[in-house]
Amino acid sequence: MVVLQILLLTSGSVEINPGPPDPKNLSFAIWNLDSLPAREFARIPLIETLQSTYNFDLFRVCESMLNSNVPNSDIFINGFSPDPYRSDKAANVRNGGVCLY
Repeated sequence: MVVLQILLLTSGSVEINPGPPDPKNLSFAIWNLDSLPAREFARIPLIETLQSTYNFDLFRVCESMLNSNVPNSDIFINGFSPDPYRSDKAANVRNGGVCLY
C-alpha cells in the first residue's frame, strides 16, 4: 500500500491535500430533546449556550415535536439562521419531527 501511495504522489498528478490551504472542520451537534416547545421553549436558551460555547456550523434537533402551529420566530436560536430547515411531525403521530439550524 505504501508503494502505491509513493507512486501516486511521484506521478505529479495527485496532490496530498487538494482542498483549500486552511480547511475549516465542519462542526455539528445532534440533540434528541423530545420536544422543542416543551416548558415554554426552555431548551432554546440551552442550545444558545451550547452555540455560544462551541460555535457549531450545524445543529440538529431530533424529536422536535414541531407542527405547523409553531412559527419559526418561536424557535429562533441566536447564532443560526432565523429560518431553520424543518420536517414537522405528522399530525396523527405522538412523537417526531426534526429541525436543522
